[in-house]
Amino acid sequence: ASAARLVAVAVEHPLDGVHAVDCSVGVASTGGAAPGGCGPDGGELLRRADAAMYVAKARGGGVARHDAVADQRLRRRGDLSERLQAAFTGPAGAVREEFRVHHQVQVDVRTGAVTGVEAQLRWEHPVLGTLPPAEFLPLAARRGLLGPLTAHLLLGATADLAAWRADGHELRLSFAVSADQLGDPALLALLDDVVDAGTDPSRLAVAVAEACLSEDPERALLTCHQITARGVGLVIDGFGTGGSSLADLAALPATAVKVDRSFTARLLADPRTAAIVAGTVDLAHHLGLEVVADGVADAGTLRALAALGCDVSQGPLHAPGAPAADVRALLGPARAASPAPRKAPVA
Repeated sequence: ASAARLVAVAVEHPLDGVHAVDCSVGVASTGGAAPGGCGPDGGELLRRADAAMYVAKARGGGVARHDAVADQRLRRRGDLSERLQAAFTGPAGAVREEFRVHHQVQVDVRTGAVTGVEAQLRWEHPVLGTLPPAEFLPLAARRGLLGPLTAHLLLGATADLAAWRADGHELRLSFAVSADQLGDPALLALLDDVVDAGTDPSRLAVAVAEACLSEDPERALLTCHQITARGVGLVIDGFGTGGSSLADLAALPATAVKVDRSFTARLLADPRTAAIVAGTVDLAHHLGLEVVADGVADAGTLRALAALGCDVSQGPLHAPGAPAADVRALLGPARAASPAPRKAPVA
């Protein structure tokens, strides 16, 4: 028997003349339904064709057939996006209940002491459970919700920081921002708010991915200078993966660099990677910057980082990301005297 088939087509062309036409075609079929079974109805078949058409558009045009696995991913992202929006427009407290602040501890490589944390969000989805930032932050960016999420993160994290300080633990706090946020005045206003509320700016650091600095270099450089002018640290995240030149690094008012976990993971197995990390540590120290190694997963890697002179270690070897109460338990009894702060906060 022949299968029913629907095709969705999108055609785009400029209005000011005759130009080449781009065409995107999505195809969906009832073929494959079990004998005697029920295939998709007309409405569902049209939705599948439409979804396939958007896949074709994302590829730059052409024809795309409906793919059940890809469609399921798209529907999941759509559902998450709608729920994300609902959390910010629903009853008061929804954001607080669903988006929880977690911290990944940072350890002094020389002493083994916990000296700081990196604050991250986890989404406690009512159906899907705990979701990591990578699954919902891109959706938040498309919805224009990165700013509110970052405010929620920083306000909660600085409250945790104050509680640890009251216990006698002087820690540093870092948090990451996106390229779009570097151009948003709300970021600087948020920093001003938490500092005005009593947070020591020397205990804060903003982490910016190296790749973000190349999207709009002039704007990024200006914002970075405005951040450090407030006494807040600036960390170049994922260092070595974003293609920045040495001139770019010299021009930035950075206080630390974070070695990407892709380098840390290969440190023991690949001599070339070890040489890159060693060179990064030497370069950073010559520029007066601290070096954080991300993704440290075993004691052997930690020993190698110590031998290279790395300053701070972060990763599953020390502890997974956890709520403030778990970090407090990890810190243990308050020290008699807090250690002197480093010259600049790190991430």
